[in-house]
Amino acid sequence: MRIRMLFTMAMLFVPFTTGAQDKPNFSGTWVLDTEKSDFGDLPIPASQTNVIDHTGPNINLTQTITGESVSDGRASTRRHYSTDGKESSNDLGDQQVKSTTRWDGNRLLTDTSLEAPAGKIEIKDSWEITSDRKQMIITRDFKGPQGDHHQKLIFDNKTREK
Repeated sequence: MRIRMLFTMAMLFVPFTTGAQDKPNFSGTWVLDTEKSDFGDLPIPASQTNVIDHTGPNINLTQTITGESVSDGRASTRRHYSTDGKESSNDLGDQQVKSTTRWDGNRLLTDTSLEAPAGKIEIKDSWEITSDRKQMIITRDFKGPQGDHHQKLIFDNKTREK
């Protein structure tokens, strides 16, 4: 009887431990593939590179965008997220942006809100990495005073193997 109870408890615990190991690490240098991405009706940048350092629950992102869609043709920002659901505050220009990030299986979900001059903007991101780690896919939904927008951004892994 005791062995059966221990076996049952072990089997109930296995799905939780296995799921935790399936969470991907997003570290790397990710370059936007503008040809494969869907920007909806929003401007297409000339280029975008995301350099991500993902250690434990901490994600540090340095994002560089070039093109006519950004001031002076180039913008670089640094942001921090915590995958454990704690709120993160980041400066985006002169705006303070609040985000919460959490896991949903092997997808990373981030909810962001900011107050813009025209009103509140809400952004929902979903990050995924393909099983071969060659691509990161970010789906993004915007809600704001200028309407709703959807994007699907495809990034290629340009991390140099060590």
